[in-house]
Amino acid sequence: MEVERRTHIWARGRTKIEVSFDTGLIVAGDRQDVVAEMELELLAGSPQTLFVLARELQAKAALTLSFESKAERGYRLAGHDGVAALKAQNTAVGPKTRGATAFQLIARDALVQIAGNARLLQRAHNPDVLHQMRVGLRRFRACLSVFKGMLDAEGLNTARAETKWLAGELSAARDIDVFLQRAGTTDEIDESAGRAAFFRALRIAQAEAYETALAAVRSERFRTLLLRLGEWIEVGAWKRLANDEQRLLREGPVTALAGPVMDRLDRRLRHRSRKFLDIDVAARHDLRKQAKKLRYAAAFFGEAFPKHPKRRQRFVVALRALQDRLGELNDMAVARAVAMGAVGRRSGELAFAAGLEVGRLTGDEDQVLDAADEAFRTYRKVKPFWSSPGVRNEDLNPSRPRLRSV
Repeated sequence: MEVERRTHIWARGRTKIEVSFDTGLIVAGDRQDVVAEMELELLAGSPQTLFVLARELQAKAALTLSFESKAERGYRLAGHDGVAALKAQNTAVGPKTRGATAFQLIARDALVQIAGNARLLQRAHNPDVLHQMRVGLRRFRACLSVFKGMLDAEGLNTARAETKWLAGELSAARDIDVFLQRAGTTDEIDESAGRAAFFRALRIAQAEAYETALAAVRSERFRTLLLRLGEWIEVGAWKRLANDEQRLLREGPVTALAGPVMDRLDRRLRHRSRKFLDIDVAARHDLRKQAKKLRYAAAFFGEAFPKHPKRRQRFVVALRALQDRLGELNDMAVARAVAMGAVGRRSGELAFAAGLEVGRLTGDEDQVLDAADEAFRTYRKVKPFWSSPGVRNEDLNPSRPRLRSV
């Protein structure tokens, strides 16, 4: 590692912050990564002042919040995975973890995943990097829903709006990536002229969609989003809410919040899935989102309910299988939209080829629907791992206080 550090002390009243500027290179064999970083370390004063200074500096320069240390970057580079996607880490939430601490651990980990993959996306158009950035966004938004009962309305609404914007900017690129992955590699020499033209149109659309995604992660809005969310997680107004219920959720064990929230998500999914084969595409999409939210919650809080590990494993396996089937159905619905977007208003041979490709990708939709319905049946037979032995989730005392999850 060849890095030069310059250090200054920023002082205002009782506040002292060490400001360090690092420039240089991280070198691993014939691979290297540029270092151009500024670190802020609080020496005295309130943690809030770190973010005050960070916002002042960000207003003067295009600074992006980063969580990956130079050592971590060096290890990744040495391991030949300098541009490999960053995946979610197992969050250490146990039965005695306080609600406030659990929220910070889970939200912080999701933000790290978002920021890290955003940096990598600017180095390579890697579909897995884009996917993992979207996974980080979904995990963050699931965390917002789960912890809604203890969060301040202004911070919650801002976090939801900004992450929804970012997810929207990434969605087109991801949808086309999935279409091309499902279609498989093609040798255009052996294809019909129409099919070759259709895939060329798709790749043009893919390039344009990635430019949209890159414009988003390079934007001032994204830089502001990362810093604002980081500040909210660490020192946001939610930590000072005086309402007794919110205070108890913050200070009490996370199980007091997690159990009722997962109860509600689980009951809703079981109830709405009973007539699965009779609902339309939009309702299936909503069920998929509900299943995904519950799966994230089970991942967040699995270790907080250690009493029934085998039951938890069965629950997670059933939920994963269900989500896989629902994901296949969603991919089919998206495939139609992707093909229409690539073809546009053009007709003739190109549109015919697009229709044939969509037909090939969605030809077994009825079988997948049946498989999804069977997955729901299997899921409804498993017991929630956070409830008492022998008690079905539907039979839990309705008078028990519950948190609303949206």
